[in-house]
Amino acid sequence: MMVRENEVLGPIAYIETTTNLRLNAENTSRCFEIPLDESSEQTRRIHERQKALKGLERLTCSDTRAQIQERHHNAQRLLEAVPVVIPYVHLLTFPDQWLRSRRDHDRFLHLIEVLAYLHQHQRPRKLHKGVEYLEATTTDYRWAYFLAHRVLCASMDELSRWGREMLTFFETEKPIWITRRQLREALQWPPRRVRDCLDELLELEYLEVQNGASNQHSFQLAPSTGAKKLTADILHPDELERRWP
Repeated sequence: MMVRENEVLGPIAYIETTTNLRLNAENTSRCFEIPLDESSEQTRRIHERQKALKGLERLTCSDTRAQIQERHHNAQRLLEAVPVVIPYVHLLTFPDQWLRSRRDHDRFLHLIEVLAYLHQHQRPRKLHKGVEYLEATTTDYRWAYFLAHRVLCASMDELSRWGREMLTFFETEKPIWITRRQLREALQWPPRRVRDCLDELLELEYLEVQNGASNQHSFQLAPSTGAKKLTADILHPDELERRWP
């Protein structure tokens, strides 16, 4: 163990990956949480790519990563430093139940700004007291809303991503006392994930547990359920377009 100080000239880009069910709260309030695609289809695509990298064709296949990176860098160099204004910002709503939403709200507004900023060559510039600026459109908000629901849904939910999915299974299938093994086979999950999610839902009192023969545990949906998704408090794009035509 030792102390090391790093001085970094910002701005920086920060990325972290982990297999933990719960992420560090200090980090998640400052970053966007992006869940990976863990479906069988995605696994098969990865397998096919791994096979292609070991086959004969790879000897004559050119690596285009450098050209793609250069194109993206050149596109970024075309962007100019110009401020973005969100004219309908006073109409927007955002969850305020949790303290962390103070940072999430700011990042959500930044997301709208970024979408407008990236389209600066397709948008007319306006002038206010001698200062040129861009205006974010409702289309920018619609895309920000789409991304926020996919990204903020996990971070602003009181349940973890997999805990929410397991609760949805219980609410949809409504099984009457299901065992860990039956649950694992129905969800096609590894044992550790099933165990962690069951502990989470039991702790928050979304499930009931009973002991059967040979001390075998079985689980059922508790009478009062319905963990609220805080992303429901974000103004829907259709409603914004109705208020801001």
